[in-house]
Amino acid sequence: MCTRDTPTLERLIVDTSHLSGALAERSDDISGLIGNANLMMGAIASQSDALKEALVRFPDFMRQANTTFVNLRATLDDLDPLVDASKPVAEKLGPFFHAFRRAAAGAVPTITDLEQTIRRPGAQNDLVELTRDAVPLARAAIGSGSPDCGQNPNTDYERAADGDFTQGAFGETVCSLQNGLPNLAFFRSYTPELVSWFNDFGTSGIQDANGGIGRIATTFNAFSAGLPSTPPLSPIAELAKIGGALNNRARCPGANERDPGDNSTPFTDNGTLACDPSQVPVGP
Repeated sequence: MCTRDTPTLERLIVDTSHLSGALAERSDDISGLIGNANLMMGAIASQSDALKEALVRFPDFMRQANTTFVNLRATLDDLDPLVDASKPVAEKLGPFFHAFRRAAAGAVPTITDLEQTIRRPGAQNDLVELTRDAVPLARAAIGSGSPDCGQNPNTDYERAADGDFTQGAFGETVCSLQNGLPNLAFFRSYTPELVSWFNDFGTSGIQDANGGIGRIATTFNAFSAGLPSTPPLSPIAELAKIGGALNNRARCPGANERDPGDNSTPFTDNGTLACDPSQVPVGP
């Protein structure tokens, strides 16, 4: 029987000789391996209590993990249609991500600068502090009250805005515009008179070779009284007082123009203007 296993025994002796030679050549590595293994086993031994606790908790962990894995299996089954639908798109995303890689590399300096813009050391110099300061700004702009735009004012002073001044700057502006619209609508009809009044200041003099010449004149008429102690220049002034031609402070637009016969003057906007069409100059 020994004769029959002689080749096998010879191969065993030869392989053992090669193994011993290889181990002898790597004796330093083997010594390091044994030393590190000794250190590892020592470290494990020093954590024996922690390992014991981990082994005690491991069965509960595995039971919970088993439930999680079962639920995950059902989730993966539900994701199969999404994966199938994503395969054609995934093939087209290859060139996109290739180009996006270069864009991402070029965006690094931009993101770095953006980081400095968002947050940097110091006071009042980044977007975080700007956003924090925007809170009181928003409170001042929006306010906290319920505006009525002066519909129910408590005092005459409060008629200028919302009644309690708690709706913020934006609300006060809206109320100011709403409260001012009637006045603007009233003044709009007097635009020709206003423009003519401004135009009078632009034609107060002329220019010649010697420079500017101012045209100054003193005008007296039958309705002028001069000084308070001076009697009227004409009895017509007394008649004008009786006829109501003086102190007419509710004249309509165009009241100084004579009616051409079509009742276009004075202009009352179909009676909607708060003016008195009877206040017109004395005379035909």
